[in-house]
Amino acid sequence: PSFTVDDAFFCLQRFIRAFLPSVFKDDDFVGLQSFFHQFSYLLMYHAPASAQRLEASDVPPDLYATPWFLTLFASKTELELLLMFWDLYIAEGDAFFFAYF
Repeated sequence: PSFTVDDAFFCLQRFIRAFLPSVFKDDDFVGLQSFFHQFSYLLMYHAPASAQRLEASDVPPDLYATPWFLTLFASKTELELLLMFWDLYIAEGDAFFFAYF
């Protein structure tokens, strides 16, 4: 039997319920907004010059980081690398990574 579009949707739906319930639980994306807030602080800590430049230019994280968080970096990552990434985090159940989401 082949993997259908319905099968893919079912897998995605189960994945979101299991690992990302806070991201998509409301229409206001409160979980996603908290990711942007945390990301801003991480950016200020690790790349203060970039953070200051973005802030001075009125470029908040939601303008450039939304696809990163909504797709868990799949939108900008080569498939081979993405599969390796998910093998590590899903198969090994990295508690720190999933606690973030």
